[in-house]
Amino acid sequence: MTRDGTTGLDRSRGTDLRQNHYLIASRASGEQGIAAFLLEDIGTAKKDVLKAWMIAKVADPAAHVRYAQHV
Repeated sequence: MTRDGTTGLDRSRGTDLRQNHYLIASRASGEQGIAAFLLEDIGTAKKDVLKAWMIAKVADPAAHVRYAQHV
């Protein structure tokens, strides 16, 4: 991930949403949030990880545990 926010995850998330792969897109969002945290962009990190965590609570137990560690 670069400082301007461009990553392969951005393209992946958009492709997954267009193909109705919502859980995969949610995981991409969560992973991008973790990367933002490592780049010290706390606002973006919190938004992305919380969104992924809320979706994971309903449908993705493994991701729920992973993102709960970062909330």
